[in-house]
Amino acid sequence: FSERFKNIIDQYNAGGSENEDYYEKLLQLIEDMKKEDKRAEAEGLTEEELEMFEIPVQAFMVDKTLKDLQLPDKYNVIVAGVMKDNKYSRPMPDEKFKSEDRILVTGTNEDIEKMMKENK
Repeated sequence: FSERFKNIIDQYNAGGSENEDYYEKLLQLIEDMKKEDKRAEAEGLTEEELEMFEIPVQAFMVDKTLKDLQLPDKYNVIVAGVMKDNKYSRPMPDEKFKSEDRILVTGTNEDIEKMMKENK
């Protein structure tokens, strides 16, 4: 979330588009943060049960985008970060995953295991 916030502010300071765009982006960021803050409770989980894991990009993910994969809808798993060249960045919806990438995912152990098992 902090990376998204920083990007919005950087774009605003650079004068890249209309102020309304930034306001809408900030509102969406706030809504996403509120949603994530309540996610564990909404799913009946403790904070510890809703964990983050760093995993290698799986074979079924290679050359696909987040839009293609629809992991939150199918498995309740969210990709929170992508590691490329030993640096984490925010995942972009249209960016294709490469086999050498690593991803930071959040979800329950069961959801992540289900995702991996169903896509062997």
